[in-house]
Amino acid sequence: MITLETTADGSNTLFVPELNEHYHSVKGALTESEHIFIQMGLNHSPVKNPHVLEIGFGTGLNAFLTLLEAEKQQRTVSFTSIEKFPLGEETVRKLAYPEKIAPEESQKFYALHTTPWNQPVKISPYFTLHKIETDFTCFAFKGYYDVVYFDAFAPEKQPEMWNQTLFDKLYQQLNSGGILTTYCAKGVVRRMLQTAGFTVERLPGPPGGKYFEPAKKKPELHPQKETGNPKRNYYLCITNYSISHKLMRKCIFILASFMILLASCTGKPNKNTTPTLTVTIEPLRYFTEAIAGDKFQVVSIVPKGGNPETYDPTPQQLVDLARSKAYLRIGHIGFEQAWTEKLQANTPKLPFYDMSQGIDLIYAIHPHTHTHGNIDGVEPHIWNSIPNARIISLNICKALSEIDPENQNYYQHRLDSLQQIIDKTEQEIQGYLTNADTSFLIYHPALSYFARDYSLQQISIEEGGKEPSPTHLQELMKTCRQKKARIVFVQQEFDQRNAEVIAQELNLKIVPINPLSYNWDKEMVAIAKALHRNNMN
Repeated sequence: MITLETTADGSNTLFVPELNEHYHSVKGALTESEHIFIQMGLNHSPVKNPHVLEIGFGTGLNAFLTLLEAEKQQRTVSFTSIEKFPLGEETVRKLAYPEKIAPEESQKFYALHTTPWNQPVKISPYFTLHKIETDFTCFAFKGYYDVVYFDAFAPEKQPEMWNQTLFDKLYQQLNSGGILTTYCAKGVVRRMLQTAGFTVERLPGPPGGKYFEPAKKKPELHPQKETGNPKRNYYLCITNYSISHKLMRKCIFILASFMILLASCTGKPNKNTTPTLTVTIEPLRYFTEAIAGDKFQVVSIVPKGGNPETYDPTPQQLVDLARSKAYLRIGHIGFEQAWTEKLQANTPKLPFYDMSQGIDLIYAIHPHTHTHGNIDGVEPHIWNSIPNARIISLNICKALSEIDPENQNYYQHRLDSLQQIIDKTEQEIQGYLTNADTSFLIYHPALSYFARDYSLQQISIEEGGKEPSPTHLQELMKTCRQKKARIVFVQQEFDQRNAEVIAQELNLKIVPINPLSYNWDKEMVAIAKALHRNNMN
């Protein structure tokens, strides 16, 4: 049962025992809303008559403060708010917000709650409210907005509200120069916003907040250690469509070039004397380290947990790349499609090696359409295959022997050892697949080569690299029934909602996998083991 609590600034909030969560900061509900959403959201927008989108109508406090500010500034505000669980009238009156904030405007506050849902209602000459009673995660937007108040419960309480797909959607719905503001300063949220395309700035939280940072302190440029209640700081996220991704990347290269020049002028030696090799992803680092041994230090430009379809390198990574002995690319993933030419232009003397040489590539019927995309239509996940792993390893050995011919025998010896590991991995996989399902469901089709190797059918939930349509979902369910699929693989970097819906409908077993894991051999065996019929229960 929701209970009423008074916060430190004298304003009320609500507490939800089931979630162990408050609607606002206990340091001050009014203080938090005014600072985060009005001062740093609405008042930062240069648009004279802004369209505001609120995720989570809740108590109506943000809407009420926006109404008051609109009338004060004489700005005509169109306010859309999405709420799945509206509050009852009795609870709303107990909050007593107008009595504390603006008693003369109490009628307008209660009108915010009593007006009909799912239609625009003019509350005052400067404020029109459109409340939508629905689940934000399933909502199909029709309009575009200048300001977004993202005021869902904390990520650990409402994880379904904080995912990459939803932030991508919000980015697309923002007008040029649009602003998204939220209280949560968790590193994972920051990274999702940046992946969506936002320019993210961490600013001081409301006065009295646990994580309040003095104005003189420089905003952090890297994710913070995540401790305590996240409802203290917020992001001001500004996107400007007039500034293209190409221009932003150009700016990164300008900065990187300057840093490279600066580093060369200082003449400071690298403390680590072991030369460096740069690779794209963690599985490629696994193969490369196995062959390179102690002759090279191997680093992945797409870090653990990063999405190789959407990742952009940092200026420091570009500097580090210039100091590498070579760059080994996996072949065709989104990062490489977007960045290889730029990286080569920035480091003209650095040798680049394509590890997909000699592999029988799969050409997708519907090429990936992620942010970076796979413009050549090649299915990029070549490493999830035993035969391909052998070819990749051989290509690595050839590259290292060319870079460091004096140690060619050393690399050949380590290649032989790696091939033995690959052979053993193949034996384990074949053992599990002798009595296994021949079809499986997966959100993102990362096992195309694995399926080809063992004559399996991979059923992809993604449709052409995008969220599936209702028609496609129905077709998937029909196919799963026909093929008697019993497994649905899910990956951490993708939204699991549709997979969970299908799994519940068809009584499928959900199995998390990580095709981007450094531990390539263990991951391959785990996938095969999951398909073995003795492991279905």
